[in-house]
Amino acid sequence: MKLKYNVEIVELKDIDDKKAFVVKGWIITKEENIKAASKINGIKHVVKLTMSEREDVFETYKNIATDKNCGFEAVIELAPELTFDNLESFILAFGNKEDKVAVLKYNKKDIERVIEVYNEKYMDIYFNISGGFVDANSATVIGWAMDVKRDEPVKINIYDSNRKKIESKVTYVEREDVITSLAKDNKNPLRGFNVIFEYNYKKTYYIVFKSGEARRGARLPLEKYIDNTVNDYKIKIEEAKKNTDYKVSFIKEIKNRVLKMKKGEVAYLESEYADMNRYAVVNRKNTGDKNE
Repeated sequence: MKLKYNVEIVELKDIDDKKAFVVKGWIITKEENIKAASKINGIKHVVKLTMSEREDVFETYKNIATDKNCGFEAVIELAPELTFDNLESFILAFGNKEDKVAVLKYNKKDIERVIEVYNEKYMDIYFNISGGFVDANSATVIGWAMDVKRDEPVKINIYDSNRKKIESKVTYVEREDVITSLAKDNKNPLRGFNVIFEYNYKKTYYIVFKSGEARRGARLPLEKYIDNTVNDYKIKIEEAKKNTDYKVSFIKEIKNRVLKMKKGEVAYLESEYADMNRYAVVNRKNTGDKNE
């Protein structure tokens, strides 16, 4: 297949809170029904291709060009499992079912240069996730975030690994220390945040910060929050066992196992600890009645 082409721009962008490669340029061919294809790290990715009129290119190559709509913009959203740390290769090709021509081949170093430009563009947002915890149903994330060039609070959203937006409650709190260290002229002290959302212990979640056109995000260490809560409950339960003769019934044990499978170990331990406390309260009342 004969193609004449030129790639003019390769950049990373945040589009609808999703990271994507955006490639712009022009392509001339006499072939019909030409399509674009892409692979990132060897994985096939969907290409959203938009063609546009390029009078300058058409005039330059009018002896072989058949269509003024020879300009292109190819948008390739990164698969959820891909991050800046594990991008190794990026290929964009044009062609038909029988034959394709790679118009762009990027290795890891090429991609790193694109990432550097992306980071420079979006580094107005600074953030820190200082901690978090969970209960049986919800997770709470604590930290701070700010756009050093804007007074307005940074918008915060939670997404799962399928890039589905998760309903969350964001509470902003004052963090004068952040203002002092990063942007003394900033007039809004509401830079700290608490974010609460319902979670599924089997899923991965991401926190995304947005301010104007700038976006930054990070994977939430939910496993760490769960492990910390599980360890806390195990300590509480061991302490409680020293002061009670409570025993889990067979039926309750079955229910707890089902609960553990459905909602995770935190839900299971939270339920067991609550049962022990209820038993202790009832036992104290009964003992008190007998003593009277």
